[in-house]
Amino acid sequence: MVYSSRVMAAWRQPPKVSLDTSPSPHTTQPTTPTLPPLIKRRRSSSSSDDSSRSSCSSSFSSSSSDWHSESPPPRRKAGLPSFERLEDGDILYLPATPIPSSSIIRKHPNQSEFENHLVVVLGKRRYHGKYIVSFRQFTTFHGISVEEKKPERQRGFFMLCDNDESMTTKSTNPIARMALGLPLKKRSYINLSPNSLFEIEYEYLDSFHNTLRRPNAESVAFIKRAR
Repeated sequence: MVYSSRVMAAWRQPPKVSLDTSPSPHTTQPTTPTLPPLIKRRRSSSSSDDSSRSSCSSSFSSSSSDWHSESPPPRRKAGLPSFERLEDGDILYLPATPIPSSSIIRKHPNQSEFENHLVVVLGKRRYHGKYIVSFRQFTTFHGISVEEKKPERQRGFFMLCDNDESMTTKSTNPIARMALGLPLKKRSYINLSPNSLFEIEYEYLDSFHNTLRRPNAESVAFIKRAR
């Protein structure tokens, strides 16, 4: 097929575009649609929310490195005072449930039978995002007295508490008097030995069945001085 030189020249040239921008008498200029007020408000609110969320996010990021914000307080168990309301002298219970190797108590040199005991709270702190409670434990010596259980040189490490079973003692330590005149049911001692001051995460503690029983202020002060 043979094309004329006129056709070929027209094919090679780009199409002509009219630069006349005057409106046609039969057409109207397009107009920018006006958004209803509600939509405008929504868009404005959305941008405001985005900036607010951005500021909150930056605020959280800057504070997340602070160890106070690493984790929320553990959920409180029924009857257990919250970590914030925990006070020195509160009597809690350390259940006989397995405590993982990651717990701070596993770093203590004394790993003998600290579970399944009542404990008396002597302090609390936050450490690397964890809620830590320091305590000494109670012991009943399975129903026998400290005089029967321990040699004389070790008896001074145990402080007899008010109880309904037996108040006989030869120890020079004062008796741990219970506040509100509510003694423990069994003959119980607080272990004051140097290697029996423990720390554990709050989450592993449980409530004592009677939260009103606690040593009085003088007894708590004596226990805290023990080293």
